[in-house]
Amino acid sequence: MTLDATEVPGLVANLFRHSYARVVATLVARLGPDHLALAEDVTQEALLAALRTWPFRGVPADPAAWLFQAARNGAIDRLRHESTAQRLAARIAAEPPGTSEGEVPDEVLVLLATCAALPLPRDMVVPLALNVVAGLSAREIARALLLEESTVAQRLVRARRRLRAEPALVVLQREGATLVAALPAALDVVYLIFNEGFAPSRGDDPIRLDLIADAHRLAEALAAHPATAGPAPSALAALTAFLAARLPARAEGGVFALLPHQDRRRWDQRLIQRGFRHLQDAIGGGRLTRFHLEAEIAAIHASAPTWDATDWDRIAAAYDKLLAVEPSPVV
Repeated sequence: MTLDATEVPGLVANLFRHSYARVVATLVARLGPDHLALAEDVTQEALLAALRTWPFRGVPADPAAWLFQAARNGAIDRLRHESTAQRLAARIAAEPPGTSEGEVPDEVLVLLATCAALPLPRDMVVPLALNVVAGLSAREIARALLLEESTVAQRLVRARRRLRAEPALVVLQREGATLVAALPAALDVVYLIFNEGFAPSRGDDPIRLDLIADAHRLAEALAAHPATAGPAPSALAALTAFLAARLPARAEGGVFALLPHQDRRRWDQRLIQRGFRHLQDAIGGGRLTRFHLEAEIAAIHASAPTWDATDWDRIAAAYDKLLAVEPSPVV
């Protein structure tokens, strides 16, 4: 791929947004959950190597595959220096490296569940999962959680320090029971990733399609998994589908359009119908969550032919219920 050297930082930043979590998750799946910190370190080192070398050697034909290969090689080199990890390094080295991002196994859902089920305080688990799974910075996490950046940074440091001191805390969450235990925190993490995609706290883009796509995919995966399927995951999947459906009209040509000014003909009707199917699946369960109510509000907007024809009485009633369920400054 031929690029001017000045374009490389932007390409690497884009690669970080789209591929970081997938590479880390795949390495964790192959190396074992106690090597989470190693997987993060070698992936970050691979990104730094790209910044250093691509301006002079050129950008590889498949940047995502290069990133995975570089991180994989870095992990092998690290492990070969540890006598207890010789066999693990040999096993990883014997695996086919893959030639494209599409060939990298999708273990992000497992990584999300692993982080969400860590036996740590909830105020550590959610920031750590946002950092590891979505690559969000302390600043972005602080904005999502309505906290000071220094507070979030301290929680991340404490969480990582605890994991380094007690690596046995990290157990790869594949079993149904552990997935169920991880679900409440996992839903919060996916919801916050989606929100950050819709209102990024950094960069010039009015939306971050990578975060929105990842969050919608994770929400649908939670709604479909036999261990986690249920009303709340289905409601979150409905909400992400309804909101994602507006994207073609929300930020067209880099211009941000508020809901009253969007061309509703450009809304993705396939996604809207998908949202209504998820909403149907969300009925029942006996507990009304904020995901149900926000999905209901989004559904009312999605079904209104025009801004003026919106059923504002129903929306106001839904917000009243939402305030009772989630009495937050945002609501």
